[in-house]
Amino acid sequence: MSLIERDPEQVELVVRGAGAGAASVRLFDLSRAEYEVAFCVEAVDDGVRARLEDVTVTVWDDMGGFFDGLARDFRGWEGERVWVNNHLVVTATFGPGGHVYLGWTLRSGFFPGDWSCTVTTVIDAGEGMTALAADVREFLREQQAGDGRSVPGAGSVDGLPFGRARVSTGRRRSPTAVPPGFPRSATPGAPRALA
Repeated sequence: MSLIERDPEQVELVVRGAGAGAASVRLFDLSRAEYEVAFCVEAVDDGVRARLEDVTVTVWDDMGGFFDGLARDFRGWEGERVWVNNHLVVTATFGPGGHVYLGWTLRSGFFPGDWSCTVTTVIDAGEGMTALAADVREFLREQQAGDGRSVPGAGSVDGLPFGRARVSTGRRRSPTAVPPGFPRSATPGAPRALA
């Protein structure tokens, strides 16, 4: 189950599996910069609590698109799907009974001695994942067009969505726009000129 709780100064997304003692992940303290959002993440499960103070997601990270894809494939998939950010990794596995097992790994860094913590939330593949995908878009201030593309919502910057464009065939396109003053050769996946 997921929900967005609001008070006048705070928006947060809580992802929790069924049951009183189920693991939970909370995204909160959202702030915006020019082409990115930053937020805190807290994971709780069976006496363990881990927290990251600053997870940054850019318009090219496609976090909303990752969850949209999981919701679209409610009949299941083979293997593991992964969304990776510097300090947050989300893995998704389709399991028995029509459930999606979401592993949320919080990492303090990348070196030996840095800590990491993984909790797993179990979400219904149908309505549960659809609701979670919508809540992630709402948290990031994305909207989804009728054809499956992420489009700007309230809080987007210069008309850029927080996510990549999607087409209903599942093909990926390049980002919908290149920010002003941001050279096209610097966009992810584009060839770079060598000096």
